Amino acid sequence: MDNNSIIEWAEELQRRFPYRPRKGATKPETKSSPTLVQMGKSFTKAMTKWAASGFEVVDEAEYIRRRQICNACHGGWRCPKCGCMLWAKAALATEKCEKWE
Repeated sequence: MDNNSIIEWAEELQRRFPYRPRKGATKPETKSSPTLVQMGKSFTKAMTKWAASGFEVVDEAEYIRRRQICNACHGGWRCPKCGCMLWAKAALATEKCEKWE
């Protein structure tokens, strides 16, 4: 199975089995949250850039600065824009966020 087939399969699953909360459960926070397919694409792109950089990571002070900005903005464990796990995204030297600049 090639990458395009996997993406098409995942998109079909999302169409066939949309999010349906259990009775009494609340809806997800926002409608603009990235889909699983979008998060997969974002992850693949981030890992490719990171590998091309020689697996560079930021120093501890920069990591702490980035996490503080993320916590003030969102407070969750996933980036609301791309869906990446913040603890990992903040550590990679190749990752960018307009709020980190």
